[in-house]
This record gives sequence, structure tokens and C-alpha cells, in this order.
Amino acid sequence: MGSVETHSLYGGRHQLVFDNRNNQHLYHLKGRILPSATGVLGILNKPFLIPWAVKMAVDDLADRFVSNENLNIDEAITESKRASGRYSKIRRDIGTEAHAIIEDFINNDCDSLSYPGVVTEEAIDCAERFKQWEKDQGGIDWEFAERKVLSAMNMVCGTADMGFRHNGILYVGDIKTGKSVYAEAGVQLAAYKNFLAEELGGDWVGAGRAIFHIPVGGTGVKLLLEPEIEKLTGHNMKQDYNAFLSMLEVYRWKNSAKKKFIRKNN
Repeated sequence: MGSVETHSLYGGRHQLVFDNRNNQHLYHLKGRILPSATGVLGILNKPFLIPWAVKMAVDDLADRFVSNENLNIDEAITESKRASGRYSKIRRDIGTEAHAIIEDFINNDCDSLSYPGVVTEEAIDCAERFKQWEKDQGGIDWEFAERKVLSAMNMVCGTADMGFRHNGILYVGDIKTGKSVYAEAGVQLAAYKNFLAEELGGDWVGAGRAIFHIPVGGTGVKLLLEPEIEKLTGHNMKQDYNAFLSMLEVYRWKNSAKKKFIRKNN
């Protein structure tokens, strides 16, 4: 499953290859695998996930005890350890489906939504709320949806959800369907904005960031723009991008150190 796509960037000077076969997301430039912005942000420690995962496992195990008198305890523990992973995958799949519907809506300038493939009711609900938000604005000047972005200077890339103009200001936007929006979302958008400014110049140099929070099971759409995003991250755009570049250096150091350790121990 999946495909290999080639995206011509920087006026055709760079051909970024995106390979999403076999549930992977790999970016290649001139035969070299590049890190993605989301991969770079993955180095951030998330200690709050540990107690959440433990709670998911305990709750799952308790449910198994209640519903099955002849429980195999070893099998039950093994499966319960995976409870948080199963939940996360379901949520990621819903988010992926919602993104696909919204991408089609923006790219094809549709008056109505279409649902490619099999989608969940939760994904349709998120997309319908987004469509209603756009209608309430009287229409939005969309620049793109799901565009590959690249910093040729720093050799790092990603996929921006959307670009658009709102009240005369150009924004790079990101859709979040989780219960909460975290600070790294603002850092990710700072990276995408600077990638676009590096490639395209013009209005992208002074563009802003926008987060569309469309929580699964929630109501409406909350749009966070630059003042709210600065509060979210605690820093301005320049500071957030500098933080991203520092994370990129740590990401590369970590991967280099890992390879050296593997070679030494083989």
C-alpha cells in the first residue's frame, strides 16, 4: 500500500521524493533521506504520557478480569500493555481521515465534502465542522492544502496542512484533532513558515501561524492565531524556529551516536 511521490520545489531546482509505502513516511532528496519536522520534534520528552499509558493498561486489564472468568493472566497483561498503542492508532487514523477529507475540500474548491474510501463518523464530523467554520467566514482564500515544504539550507522537510489568507494576512496552518494542543505544534509551524519563506520569499517572509483545533468528539472549531500561539509556546516565531534548529542538531547527533553504537557492538 501507499505510493512514491515526487514534488518539484524551489522552481524545479529540488525534487523531493516522498515514500509512504508500508506505513512509512520517508523523504528523499538527491538520494539522501531527510528528517521531517515531526520526526525532529519527536525527540522532545513527554513524561505525561507515562502515567496515561499506565492508566490505560490498568483499566484495560480490569475490564478483562470483569468480563472473563477464565482469564489467562499472562496473555491479558501482554494485551493490556498495548492498550495505549491501540487507542493512539485509532485516534491517528481518525485524524488522517479528517485531514484527507479537508485536503480534498480545499484543493478542489468544493461546495460539499466527499469521503474517499472508508471513513469513520468521527472523521466526517471533524471535516463537517471545518466546512461550517469556512462557511461562517464567508469563504477563505486558500493557497494550498497538504504541501511538501523543504529547507534546502538545513536539509529538513515536512508536509504543511494548509496555507491561506485570513483578514488579509498570509498563514501556514495545521489541523489538530486531539483533545489538547501542545507547544510543539507552534514550533512545527514556525519551521514550516520558515521553510516556505526560504523557498518562496515574498509574503511568506512575514506570514503567521494558525492552528485549527477540531477535537474528535468535540464541537465547533477553535482557530489559534499568532498571539494565542505565542502564549502556547511561551516564545515568538523567531525563538520557536531557533528552538527547532537546536532540536534538529540534537536529532542528528542522537541518530549519529546511535549508528556508531550499533557499529561498535556488531
